Amino acid sequence: MLHSVQGEQRAEELMRSCGEQLIEEGRQQGLTRGRAEYVLRMLTARGVEVDETARQRILPGVLDDFAQ
Repeated sequence: MLHSVQGEQRAEELMRSCGEQLIEEGRQQGLTRGRAEYVLRMLTARGVEVDETARQRILPGVLDDFAQ
């Protein structure tokens, strides 16, 4: 019986750590995207034209960099 309780506790710890890792990855991804959007806004505010093609290259590129 002790082994089954320990096994359940270990499983809960693993699920919790996996969940925490996924939450942190999502948080980091959100921060990264927010920074990219901020850069785009600053460029626009300073009169730099950022066309849709450039915008589409910047935002997914940020996510690709984050994944690596």
